Amino acid sequence: MNLDPIDRAIVRELQLNGRISNQNLSARVGLSPSPCHRRVRHLEDAGVIKGYTAVIDAEKFGYPITISVFVRLERSTRDSISLFENHVKTLENVTECHLITGAYDYILRLHMRDLKEYEAFLKDKLAVMPGITEIQSSIFISEIKSAGAFPDTQQAPRRQI
Repeated sequence: MNLDPIDRAIVRELQLNGRISNQNLSARVGLSPSPCHRRVRHLEDAGVIKGYTAVIDAEKFGYPITISVFVRLERSTRDSISLFENHVKTLENVTECHLITGAYDYILRLHMRDLKEYEAFLKDKLAVMPGITEIQSSIFISEIKSAGAFPDTQQAPRRQI
């Protein structure tokens, strides 16, 4: 889908504030409310906007430990990939899983209450999976930046309201 500057401005504004009213959104992107609402619906229908969610402070929510886990599979066959991916989808502490290039096959992002919980997760849920040949973990120390919005070098200028 080709996005024009107005569509890009709508997406950018919604990334910055998904709860913005249509009235304020339309003012920010320079449209009247009805055409703005139609464009938002079109972006949703086209799958550009996949949904709306709240950004949660993991520590305040009770999950102060964030861990990246790198996984290498023994074989990269269709069956082993499918088995791993289906298993990961059932694990609640895994908030992200990405197939990657390089030395590992996957990177997972986990949120844990403490290191004992991670140890149990590692021993009882991840390491028991057949076909995994290596697991490497990195614990996040502090968050430096979490943008929440994609960069857009083609963006229309924001209007102040």
